[in-house]
Formats: sequence, structure tokens, C-alpha cells
Amino acid sequence: MITDEYKYTIKKSLGQNFLKDKNIAYIIVNSIDFKKSKIIIEIGPGLGILTKIIYEKNIPFKAIEIDKNIYNYLNNNYPFLRDNILNKNILNYDLNQIKNNPIGIISNMPYNISSQILFWIIKYKNIINQAVLMIQKEVGEKIITAPGNRNTNLLSVYINTFFNVKCIKHINNKVFYPKPKVNSTVIKLTRNNFNIDFNEKLYFEIIKTSFLQRRKMIKNSLYNYKNINIINHNLLMKRPEELTIEDYIYITNIIDNNVL
Repeated sequence: MITDEYKYTIKKSLGQNFLKDKNIAYIIVNSIDFKKSKIIIEIGPGLGILTKIIYEKNIPFKAIEIDKNIYNYLNNNYPFLRDNILNKNILNYDLNQIKNNPIGIISNMPYNISSQILFWIIKYKNIINQAVLMIQKEVGEKIITAPGNRNTNLLSVYINTFFNVKCIKHINNKVFYPKPKVNSTVIKLTRNNFNIDFNEKLYFEIIKTSFLQRRKMIKNSLYNYKNINIINHNLLMKRPEELTIEDYIYITNIIDNNVL
């Protein structure tokens, strides 16, 4: 239970909802394969419920915390963290500073920047090989949805291109303090062995352009690209959520040679 002495640390602007159930904390941490990552990065350790369990694993790790008050609280209460915690905004943190890789990520993610953190993880996909994340249930369900399904979205396609996504457990909002208005899901991302033989920047641009007009057929969303009509006619008649990752790569490779 979270006691009154901790309440001062809560900042709604940072989307802080502290996990208070140790059983779920163990489920999250134990979902990481500690043999496959050389270091664990915890994003937003909060009051340290996951941090203490990670420490028990006796593996190199760092915690990244944006809130100065919580940073000070953790430094004061957990001496083992003093050389392993940074008061930084994770979105501005360059993971290439970490010499040991591959890197595993663990986080009870703040809902208000969860999509930004997921894009940050993709940015460092070449050194992040796994991530276990507590995320808003609705967002998690879309990410888990395989591309080619009507419930998919831009983030789902992009993440599933580079990571295998698995649902670990759905979590009731009662296990947090303060209690959020939504439930959560724990997901695991595992870097796949996908051969990236395409223009990644253009690939993302095409997916983004397509989903900005998700009710339109692809031929109408991508009409600005030269020679779009040489793409397979059946694909052009589909809407963005109907396309698979392979479809988007095919379109990217065609356009990459005929882009305006």
C-alpha cells in the first residue's frame, strides 16, 4: 500500500500511477530473459517496486527517472541505485552511450507518452533486443493486433515490423496508486530477425501517409508518388489497415525507385 509520505511525489502531468502489487511486479520483471541482454534499463522507476526485483537478479542495470523528487527519493532510500540512476528525460537520452548491449527495457510506462517511448524503442532497435512494458490496455491491444487486421494502426505496423509482440497479462486499474481511469496490459517486445532491405525512412512515411487517411484506398492516399499505378492493383484498392508488413515493404521498394 502506498503511504501518505509518498503522495507528494505524484505529478499528474507526468502520468504517474505507481504499481503497488508485488506479484504483478514479479510477473513483469520475470518476463525478461536476463540471459539475452547484457544490461537492463528501467524507464520511470517510480517508487522502486520493479527496481528492487531487478536488483535481485544481479545484472547490470540503470534506471532513468525524469522527476527530480522521485530521483532524490530513490537515491535516499536505495543506496544500490546511487551509481545507477539518472535524472533524465528518456526521450532525450541517447542509448548509444551504453557500452553494453544488447539492452533490455523494463517500464511501467506513463500513459501520456507511451507512444513516444515506443517510437524511441524502435529508434534503438539495433541495440534493444527485448522490452517488457506496462501500457494502457487499449494501446496494447492495438500493438498486439497483427498488421492486416482492421484494428491495426500506424504504431502497430511499425512495431511489428521490427519486434515480435506478445501479451503477458491484462492488469486491473486497482493495483495502482493513484488508480487510473483505464486498465493496463503487460506486453513483451522481442527483436525479430527481419532482414531490413528497404528504405526505412520512406517505409515509415508511406505507413504514416496511409493511416492519416485510413478510410481511403491506398491509391488515393499515395497519389502524390510518381508511377503509383505500377503497384499491384489489388493492393491499391485496399485500405491501410488491410495491408500486411510485406505489402508495405513491397510498396516502399516500388516507390523508392520512382519517388518524386
